[in-house]
Amino acid sequence: MAQIPEDVKLTIERYLETLETNADYTQVYEDLIQFTEKPLNLNHAGVDELINFPLITPVQAAAIVSHRKRFGLFLQLAELQVASMEPEQIRALAPFVNISPGLEDRVKGFAGKLQQGKTELILTTKRRYPDPQEMYNADLMAMSTRLRYTLPGVYSFGITAEKDPGEYWWHKGPDYFSAHAAIYNFGAVKSLVAGDYVLSLGQGLVMGSGIGIGKSASVLNIKRSQPVVKAYRGVNEFLFLRGMASTLKLTKKWDFTVALASNGINARLGDTSVLGGEGFSSVDLDWIWMDCTEQPMKYKRKTT
Repeated sequence: MAQIPEDVKLTIERYLETLETNADYTQVYEDLIQFTEKPLNLNHAGVDELINFPLITPVQAAAIVSHRKRFGLFLQLAELQVASMEPEQIRALAPFVNISPGLEDRVKGFAGKLQQGKTELILTTKRRYPDPQEMYNADLMAMSTRLRYTLPGVYSFGITAEKDPGEYWWHKGPDYFSAHAAIYNFGAVKSLVAGDYVLSLGQGLVMGSGIGIGKSASVLNIKRSQPVVKAYRGVNEFLFLRGMASTLKLTKKWDFTVALASNGINARLGDTSVLGGEGFSSVDLDWIWMDCTEQPMKYKRKTT
């Protein structure tokens, strides 16, 4: 009871005073408290839901449904006066109901926002000057192409293709290819990313920038400033996870994040005094090498 706002307790107490003497006060009280955690949506509740809601009379429930059919969804709680509700009753209802859009409305709204996005096309080139001691079987231009359609804070759809100096643009497939489809702030879904993504987890010892394991520079920060899951749009071929991840808003205080990834990452092993033997030291970024023993200028690639 100490955690329940005074105005909510007062509303419940006044309602209990109007009940019949043989009513189960405990059950009614618990039912009303549940509505403070998950309010009744007046724009999408059916007739039976409205009638069974303790603080709304059957006549008012019928008026709410009739108003929705004639004029559309409620835009603010003050409109409940058309259902013969006094301002005092509307204020008492506020902690237990809402008029937020339902799934169907959110889908329609999202479809409309798809037309508001912005297309981004970024082309970059950079030439590497040859080393006389090295041999290459492809040009020395580093090139990347990034195409994205996005509306910040709502969605992002993008593809990235890139080649390093000495690599082919296409050799049994693209040299490096990345893609993602991400949706943000859609109802209870804070973020949902399919494709390549990065995680930012922990405070102190973290998993950030995909696979950067170690001590965070923001160890003393009280609150993390960046989202836990976000789409990856870079051209670094290692610092990301490939699969699907999502963060869901369970309650006002709790989020739930689940992530699945299929890409493997090569790492270096080294002697560590802590473990008393071999241990993980760093990510192995040296994954392309030349083999001139079997066939001159043959191009090989490590598995990652």
